[in-house]
Amino acid sequence: MDFEISVVQFFNYFKNFATSWKDVNKTLDDSDFGSDINMKNPYQEEVAAIKAKGLSPQETLNEIISLVHSKINWNGTRNLFSTNVKDAIKKGAGSSADKNYVLAAALKDARFSIVPILLNPRDKGRMPRVRPSYDKVNSFVLQVTMPNNKIVYVDGADEHSSCNVLPTSLLVDYARTFTKGEGVEVNLSKLNNNNNIIQVKAAFNSKGKLEGKIINAYTNQCAYSFSKRFAKYKSLEEFTEKEESGNSVSIDSMIVDRLNTPRCKEEYNFTKDVDSTDSLKYINLTIIPLISDNPFKEETRILPIEFNYAENYRIGVILDIPEGYRIAEIPKPVMITACNYSLSYNNFKAIKKEPLMPQISDFVPLIYISPLEFRYEGNSANMSNWQQCGDWIYYLGLGRNILPPELIADVERVTKDLSTDVAKIDALYHYLGENYRYVSILLGIGGLQPMRVADTFKNKFGDCKALTFIMQAMLTQCGIKSNYVLVNTQNPIIPGDFASLAMADHVILQVPLTDDTLWLECTNTDYPIGYNHEDIAGHDVIVIKSNGKSEVVKIPAYPDSLNLDIRNTTITLDSNGGAKATVEHKANCREYEYFAFLQKVSKEKQLKFCKKNIGLSEISIDSMSLALEKSKIPSFKIGLEFSTPHYGTMSNTRQFIPQDMKIETLPKPMCEDSKLGKVKLDIKALEGKIIIIQEFTLRSGRYPRKEVKNLNELFETAKSIYTSNIVLIKK
Repeated sequence: MDFEISVVQFFNYFKNFATSWKDVNKTLDDSDFGSDINMKNPYQEEVAAIKAKGLSPQETLNEIISLVHSKINWNGTRNLFSTNVKDAIKKGAGSSADKNYVLAAALKDARFSIVPILLNPRDKGRMPRVRPSYDKVNSFVLQVTMPNNKIVYVDGADEHSSCNVLPTSLLVDYARTFTKGEGVEVNLSKLNNNNNIIQVKAAFNSKGKLEGKIINAYTNQCAYSFSKRFAKYKSLEEFTEKEESGNSVSIDSMIVDRLNTPRCKEEYNFTKDVDSTDSLKYINLTIIPLISDNPFKEETRILPIEFNYAENYRIGVILDIPEGYRIAEIPKPVMITACNYSLSYNNFKAIKKEPLMPQISDFVPLIYISPLEFRYEGNSANMSNWQQCGDWIYYLGLGRNILPPELIADVERVTKDLSTDVAKIDALYHYLGENYRYVSILLGIGGLQPMRVADTFKNKFGDCKALTFIMQAMLTQCGIKSNYVLVNTQNPIIPGDFASLAMADHVILQVPLTDDTLWLECTNTDYPIGYNHEDIAGHDVIVIKSNGKSEVVKIPAYPDSLNLDIRNTTITLDSNGGAKATVEHKANCREYEYFAFLQKVSKEKQLKFCKKNIGLSEISIDSMSLALEKSKIPSFKIGLEFSTPHYGTMSNTRQFIPQDMKIETLPKPMCEDSKLGKVKLDIKALEGKIIIIQEFTLRSGRYPRKEVKNLNELFETAKSIYTSNIVLIKK
């Protein structure tokens, strides 16, 4: 346990020690650190010569780093302060602080933008997040901004490091910029992808030995580790001998290239003995051993595991089979994972898309991955549960819902003569649709954070977050409480025990009233208030509330009995097979959504749609009327009068028989009912008319595959009804 003095005060003496990173930065700026980091470049002529070469910014940066390495040797110590940087320059040897001070000066002289990054090496423990401390900073590296605004990190001390490839001890997940103010947090632990790619090509020679070539390519931190390892040997020959003994091969023509860079490699020819009998040869799967020993043999362990950096090993082998031999045995493909944090699913047969199939996520294995904690554009988040997630989303909107005076005036104007909350909600909902349009522009955290209400009001557009947010702000102005809601329009299920922002793709608004709860789709105000359209009804949603009260709830879905498509048709036949018809068509709820678009298209497109849905050739529409009933149970009504010289099958019809004709054949009434659906036909012949009532019902739900046969029979029965004929003959 560490203790640290916060304030010292006695008599007239007062000293306030660092209590914030702003204090730490100010203390350092007033110390030798502040003066040394701004020292004059001691190698001005050399830097001028490098600049005169006309190199690229990256090449210039690399040459200046090499210059500092050639002028000052690192003595192996890491410090924040220099004992005497001028003395280090004179002697040609110094600490990490000496070399980084000089490198900073040289880079500034070359017109690079430099920011020191304060840190604690991994062997010194992490810098404190809760209580900033001047004494807990023991080293620093440099953040360099390139002309293209790309940021790289360099350490001027270790000659084996390079741009964005730091010594292992400096790969910390928490460091901070040294600036005039607070500075910002920096994560140095995941700057790159680190790979070790091994390529082997081998064949058997005339003596029965395996020979070939190996190319071992290292990138980033793997390249740093290889360069450090190579530097331990006195010569290439000594290194080659070590590789021979470690890999049990004889090596010829060893080449080691581009040491101390992010891309280095070793390449050599090899010869290797293999175990064999008179008829068999046994060959190691990777030719050379990739892992020779397991460092984690303990059956029990008290402390957690922490790897220095993420790395990927990949080895590819091409082996020519000798003439006269065939493969007798080969290892099976295998994938082994640790910590139960991965999923392997091999030999999975492709799934052919079928009508009415469930979502593919319902019957294939899935793995959901989400960070427990992250920081996005300065905003720290915790995703441990939906309450924490909701708190963060709520926090992102704080201070952004202030209405400008002009919008307040609009709200008061729209609602001034309305006495009920429902009437005010409806009026503001339509005001939103009439004055704002949906435009999705997602930049940075804008994919998660709603636009300021004042900006949405000014622009007169916004995405689902912005439109929902401004609607919520207008309701708040009227004293009506509402909640910002996350929903997934594609997947109705949101796991209650796994919080992830990837679970949602849309935002709507919940308005809890005394005797009801309204769900508002603010991106499409053509939907009536309180109507739960197909993309949200029955879906789980995350209702965002303050103070850890966010929760996952389900939006109600409509029962089958309300999703109706009702058509009443009266048909008058003539003796020549023609007909005149009057149609009254009403579609409710889900069926309403299919027809609602007609109110926004041209008369020509409306007529074309209606003709297509009547399903008869050579029809002439004499009149058409459309009516939309906007309510919680909305309906769309279509009225038609048309004529055709060639009458065909119609549904729900009353047919008038010509006076000079009589009925010869009528289809028989029938009813087939199952748990999947219902098909029914009622038909009656009265004086001068035929009354037909057809009913077709599909019941919602999920049914086992064996029910496909019953479903096919249901549709075949319906088809037979719709294609059956009434036969009339002359009297």
